[in-house]
Amino acid sequence: MGDGLEPVKIEGTGSQGDSVEVAQESFADKMRKEFDRRPAEPPQDAKPANDGRTETKADGADQAPGSPERVATKPREFKSVIEADFNDMPNSQIGRLFYEAIKVENVPKGLIPDKVVPSHYVNDNGHFFFFMPKDGSTPIDKGDHYELNDGTKYPKGIFYYSQTAKQIEMTDTDGKVVASLNLTEGRKAADAAYQQREGHPHHAYDVYKTRYEAFASLEGKKSDTSNPVTYMNNLSKLADRGIDQNIESLRQMAEGNPNPYYKIYLADMLLAKAMLPIGRSIRENPVQALNDARFVQLNNPETMRLLDEAIRNLEDVSKESGDTLHSKGMRTPGNVLMPMYPWGYGNNDRDGYYRFWGGSLDQARHRELQLRFLKGFLQAMPTVELPGNLPARKY
Repeated sequence: MGDGLEPVKIEGTGSQGDSVEVAQESFADKMRKEFDRRPAEPPQDAKPANDGRTETKADGADQAPGSPERVATKPREFKSVIEADFNDMPNSQIGRLFYEAIKVENVPKGLIPDKVVPSHYVNDNGHFFFFMPKDGSTPIDKGDHYELNDGTKYPKGIFYYSQTAKQIEMTDTDGKVVASLNLTEGRKAADAAYQQREGHPHHAYDVYKTRYEAFASLEGKKSDTSNPVTYMNNLSKLADRGIDQNIESLRQMAEGNPNPYYKIYLADMLLAKAMLPIGRSIRENPVQALNDARFVQLNNPETMRLLDEAIRNLEDVSKESGDTLHSKGMRTPGNVLMPMYPWGYGNNDRDGYYRFWGGSLDQARHRELQLRFLKGFLQAMPTVELPGNLPARKY
C-alpha cells in the first residue's frame, strides 16, 4: 500500500461477512500524541491518523442500535440522516447526539476512491472517520485542509460521529455514490485494531457514557414512584445540546423502529424541552423593585403538549416491552428497577434478551410515573408566585 502501510485482515467483520482491512500506521507515529489527548468534549478539528484505519463497504442493511438481531432481516431506509458538505466538513451537524446515517455530498469527481479514501478508527475520545491519500503517502498540511503532491485538496480533520450512526454514504457532484462505510461493523473492527495495536481497550465508551449521561437509568425501589429530582437533574444537562434537532432526529428514528430505547430517549428530550417555557418565563419577568413578586405559569400549553407526547411514547414502550417479555414467560423484579440495556443481544442470548426488554420496560414505566406526577402537579398548581428581592443584609 505504500509508505509502510501493511494491511491486516480481520475476517468476518465486513458488511457481508467479508474481511476488513486494518492498516498499520505510516505517518501516524508523528501525530499519536495529538490523537491521544482526552478533552472534555471531542475535538472537531484535528489531524487525521491513518494508524489502524478501517475501510468497509455497507450493503445498506441496518440493525437498530440495541435492537435484537432477529429484527434486522432486510435493508431499511434510514429516516434520520445528517447531510454534510465535503468542502465544509467542520461546520456539519455530525456532532448531534442522535441520527442514523451521514451523507457527505459534493465530493469532487475522480477524488474518491481514486486518490483519497475515507477511513475509520477510534481513540479515547470516540469513533471517527477521516480522509487520507489512497497510496498512504504523507499529505501536505495547508492549515485548513490537506493537499496531495498534485495539488488535490481534501478535508483536514477527524470527524467524531454519533454513537447511534450506522452508515456514511458519500456522493460526488453528480450525485453518484463513491464510498459507503458500514459504521456498525467499522466500530467492531476499529475496536479490535486499537486493542491489537495498544494492548489495551480504548476509553471511548466512557466518553459516550458521559455524553449520554442525561439519559441515565433511573435507580431505586419500584415503590419510589414520585421522586423526580434525580430524573430532572439529569435532563437539565440537555439545555444547551440542541434539543430541537435531536427531538427531530429521534422522532424520525423512533417511527416504525423495533428499538424501544429511541422512544425513551425521545421522551427524555421532550421533557427537557417542556421545562424550557417555565425557565423562560422566570428569566423574562425580572423583579422591578423590592418585594415585587413575580408570577410564573407552570401549566402553559406548550409544556402540557410536550408532556402528553412524552407520556404517549412511554406508554408505547411499556406495552411493547411488556408484551415481548411476557411472551417468553419473563417478568421484571418486583422490588427494584432494571437499568437500561440498549446494546441488544445475540442469538440464544437469553440473559441479554431479558436485560434489553426488562430494562426498557422498567425504565419506561418509571419515567411515565414521574411524568404523570409532574403533570398532575402542574395542573394542581398552574401558577406560582416567586419572591421579590430581599433587602440587603447589613452584616
